Amino acid sequence: MRCTSIVVALCATACFKPTPTEGAACNAAGECPDGLACIAGLCIVPDGADAAVDAPNDAGPMCASHPALGAFGTPVLVMELSTTVADGTPSFTADRLLIVFKSDRPGGQGNQDIWQATRTSTSAPWSAPIDLGIVNTAAVELGAEISPDGLTLYFSSDRPGTSGDLDFYVAKRPTRTSPFGAPTRIAELSSPALDEGIFVSADGRVAYFHSKRLDPAGEAVLFRASRASTSDAWSAPEPVTELVSGTGDENPWVTADDCVLYFQSGRTLGAGFADMWRATRPAPGKPFGTPVNLGAVNSNAYDADPQLSADERFLMFVSNRPGVGYFDIYESSR
Repeated sequence: MRCTSIVVALCATACFKPTPTEGAACNAAGECPDGLACIAGLCIVPDGADAAVDAPNDAGPMCASHPALGAFGTPVLVMELSTTVADGTPSFTADRLLIVFKSDRPGGQGNQDIWQATRTSTSAPWSAPIDLGIVNTAAVELGAEISPDGLTLYFSSDRPGTSGDLDFYVAKRPTRTSPFGAPTRIAELSSPALDEGIFVSADGRVAYFHSKRLDPAGEAVLFRASRASTSDAWSAPEPVTELVSGTGDENPWVTADDCVLYFQSGRTLGAGFADMWRATRPAPGKPFGTPVNLGAVNSNAYDADPQLSADERFLMFVSNRPGVGYFDIYESSR
C-alpha cells in the first residue's frame, strides 16, 4: 500500500500542470507560463489561442463594470490657480487636498516650473501656489504627476543630463509638508525624443505617457510600461497602437484596474483643436475600443491634460478657452 501511495503521489505531481492565468505580470525575464505571451508587461493569451486556455475558472481578470456616469457639468475656472500666463498639467492627491501643476508665472526658477497648492477641504479655496524648489531648474519642468499620497512626484524636464528632448524624472519626500529630494532620471522610460505626460498607477507598477520616439518630427503617441514592483526597473515601453490617430494623442489618465483611459487628442469629430476622450477595454492587456469624446466639457478651443478622481466623477483639465490667461485650469463634476 505504501508503495502504491508513493507511485500515485509521484504521478499526481508529475502530471499536474498549472492552468495559466491571464493578466498576471511577466517575470523579470519577460516570461510567462505556457500558453501565455508577455505583452506590455502582462501575461496575455496570444491572439487566436484563447480556446486553448479558456475554461470556467481560468479566464483571467476581467475589467470591472464601468457604467456610464453621465456628462460632466459646465467647467469652472479655478481662479486661485490660474494666472495671465500658461498654467497646466494639474495632478491632485486622492483626497483632492494637494495639487501640483506647471506654470511659467513669475517667481519660478526657469522657463516653466512645477508648483504646489493645498487646501483644507474640497470645498475650500486653494492656497497661494509655491514653487517646488529643488525639483525645478533654469530649464523646463512640466507634466507633473503626483502620487495619491502626495509623496512621489513624476515629471518631464530638458535639464542637462537628458538624452535629448524632455526626459522623465522622479522625486520623493517622507511627508507632504517635507521638501522633495533631488530628482533622478528614469532612464528606462526616457528616449532621445520628447517624453511627457506621464501617469503612474497608485501601486506604482504601471505607467502611461506620450512620446514622439516613433517619429520625432511627427505627432505624439501613447505608450505603456510596467514593472513587477516599485523596486524593479520599468519594462520597455510599448505603444498603445489601437489608439494612434496621427493627430497627437497625449496626457493619459487610467483607472486603477487599467481598463479605462482618458486622454487628449486632435482626432477628427472633436469640438476643437484638441479634445478630451475616453476609451475602455474588456480586460487588462486587451486592446482599447474606439474612444468616445467627453462631449460638452470640451470646447472649440484646446482642451487637454485630463486628471480625474478614482471614481471618475471629478475632472480637472487645462484649456485656452476665454479665461484669465493663455492656458488656465478648470474643473468639472458629474
